[in-house]
Amino acid sequence: MANLLVYVNTLMKPYYKYIVFAFFVIVFILVSKYAYEQYYVRPKKVEKVKNVANASSILPIMAVYFFHVEWCPHCVSAKPEWDAFQEQYHNTELNGYLIQCHDIDCTDDNGEEVIQVNPKTNENTDISPTPIRISELIKKFKVDSYPTIKLTKDDLMVDFEAKVTKDNLTQFVNSV
Repeated sequence: MANLLVYVNTLMKPYYKYIVFAFFVIVFILVSKYAYEQYYVRPKKVEKVKNVANASSILPIMAVYFFHVEWCPHCVSAKPEWDAFQEQYHNTELNGYLIQCHDIDCTDDNGEEVIQVNPKTNENTDISPTPIRISELIKKFKVDSYPTIKLTKDDLMVDFEAKVTKDNLTQFVNSV
């Protein structure tokens, strides 16, 4: 056995530098391939455009959420102002965004489902809403008091921190 190792060693000795070089080249190629696949060739989610003819007129969505309960006196006084704002601005274009108003009654949070529009979807027609429970919305938007108004625009969530009036809501939507 020792003779075999000596024989292999004498045969490989002149090629030792080439073998080490080839080994490092192979390791470098494998590391490069791994890095390329991890950082440059990640699978990208491609959304299908349903309305290609009107693709240039599709607006991003700005969603305004009004969380309220029936037993709260502040909510009762804020509700008419919200309704006036919602009547004027729901599904209208403002500053290049489609405004969508969501009135969420949290009084009987017994697990019933409400409809929420995905704010990341850039389509304003044929939107398939996602059912979600009220308690999940309360957790998602971190609602801890009533009335609460939240605005989502792009990936930004903004709290409304003023008295609920139609003028204040209009100013809030215009300023974000």
